[in-house]
Amino acid sequence: MQVLKGLSTRGRRVHPLLVIILFGAIHGGVYLFLVPPWQHYDEPTHFEYAWWLAVYERLPGPEDANGLMHREVAASMLEHHFFDNLASPNLLLDTPWIGISQLSDPPLYYLFVAIPLWFLQGADVTMQLYAARLVSLGMFLITLGGSYGIAKEIFPKHKTFHWLLPALLVLTPAFVDLMTAVNNDVGATLFFTLFLLAGVRFMQRKINLWDSLILGVMVGLCYFTKSTVLIAIPAFFLLLLLKLFQAQPPFHYLAYPVLMLSVGIIGVYLFTWDDAAYWYREGPSVQQTWPTKYRH
Repeated sequence: MQVLKGLSTRGRRVHPLLVIILFGAIHGGVYLFLVPPWQHYDEPTHFEYAWWLAVYERLPGPEDANGLMHREVAASMLEHHFFDNLASPNLLLDTPWIGISQLSDPPLYYLFVAIPLWFLQGADVTMQLYAARLVSLGMFLITLGGSYGIAKEIFPKHKTFHWLLPALLVLTPAFVDLMTAVNNDVGATLFFTLFLLAGVRFMQRKINLWDSLILGVMVGLCYFTKSTVLIAIPAFFLLLLLKLFQAQPPFHYLAYPVLMLSVGIIGVYLFTWDDAAYWYREGPSVQQTWPTKYRH
């Protein structure tokens, strides 16, 4: 910590954020190779989504599967002891089971991961996995930059806080472990961090079209990445309302139609006509076979 403080006050030749990103690259690189292949949460099926985009160059459907790819991944999982103390998959099957499918998830994160896989078609599947993990590592480093920007916006005069937040992220092993996995949580974390950065900038400055558009784009990126960051939608309307109510006319008068619009959109978002999201309908141990609204 003293090294970073000294760099930010005396030397000024090396920006503290660059040091943090370097530490992040080293720490993330350690986890990238330290964790055995396929050992992150649902990593085989997250990889499958990106692989499908790279090979077929289209979005997969929930029922799509490539038997050869499944057999290659299952064989690699066996080779790297994934199934020690577990029931091993049958490689003689047309499509061995490699995990719970992620093919119905939003596609944005997987589109980025598919880029190196497109160039590595035909390469060993384990090598392709490490290339996909490198994309996650890059997203982790951008997340560190976003967290630095958030701290700088909130505490413009306290330079220590600028590097303290990303330094804490770099020094959190569980976070670094997650952010070097092939998992759409990585994309969700990155884009929600950028949404927070855009939101802070939006609130700190006078209302203008450019900041509003950037904030809206960040909401869209969250929407197409993962459902866990859909909280960005109501947060966007809340920030917009707060800003409009603080603004001078004519922007102030826009607050009321935006309020009515946001109540309607959030109401649709919160309530559905279906049951509890079919939580137990996927995977090998299906227990729920009918909607909860029909249960007695």
